[in-house]
Amino acid sequence: MRSGVILGHKGELPDEPLTAMVPVNIAPNRNGQKEASQGDYLSFMFPRIYTSEADPLKRLRAVNLRM
Repeated sequence: MRSGVILGHKGELPDEPLTAMVPVNIAPNRNGQKEASQGDYLSFMFPRIYTSEADPLKRLRAVNLRM
């Protein structure tokens, strides 16, 4: 998980968890097949990556519970 790299680089835990920006495909899906249409169907979600948690497994569980 990239948040572990951030923790290792700074050498200390931040007070507040960082937030990531994750692209999400929201293209329409009908009868199991995507429509042939033009345009982008893209959105974003902004999950916290809990960099304030030192234990990587607890950090992963926290992200997983909130997604």
